Amino acid sequence: MAKSMKGIGMMISLLLIGLLGAIFISSIADQTTKVTTQLNVVNSTITAPAVNSTTNLIGKRINDFIVYNATGSTTDINGFNGTAPLPAGNFTITDVDDGSLTATYKTLDNGFVGSINVSYTTDPEGYVTSTGGRNLTNLLVILFAIGLLIGFVTMVINSENARRILGIGR
Repeated sequence: MAKSMKGIGMMISLLLIGLLGAIFISSIADQTTKVTTQLNVVNSTITAPAVNSTTNLIGKRINDFIVYNATGSTTDINGFNGTAPLPAGNFTITDVDDGSLTATYKTLDNGFVGSINVSYTTDPEGYVTSTGGRNLTNLLVILFAIGLLIGFVTMVINSENARRILGIGR
């Protein structure tokens, strides 16, 4: 009786470890993806502020910034129409360290004021900036899976009922 109860307890433990491991590994993998993948913002419409004023952008550490006239107008407005991107000399992008790094768009003297579409790549909140750090973060998921597998196999090997079910003799 005591041996069969011990075997049943071992099987329940195996089931719980497998279930919890699957739940944890999916959330760990999801979070790993969030902190190791850059965010692409495509055609986000913002209102360009008045000359020499700023507005906050989504994300931080902006890369590959392109601005288009949101109206799509082909009418030339300060050298800016809906078919060509606004030249970089009309605005500046700055990372402001206000406790959490924020990117801001500033309209310069010759800049366009009004509704604009912006597209860029940015680092999301919590992004791991170091290449080595991103690689190690991705390895965590693999190491967690290997640890679960080793624990699961060890418990199966040490369980008499599991050995009997699998036909493994000792």
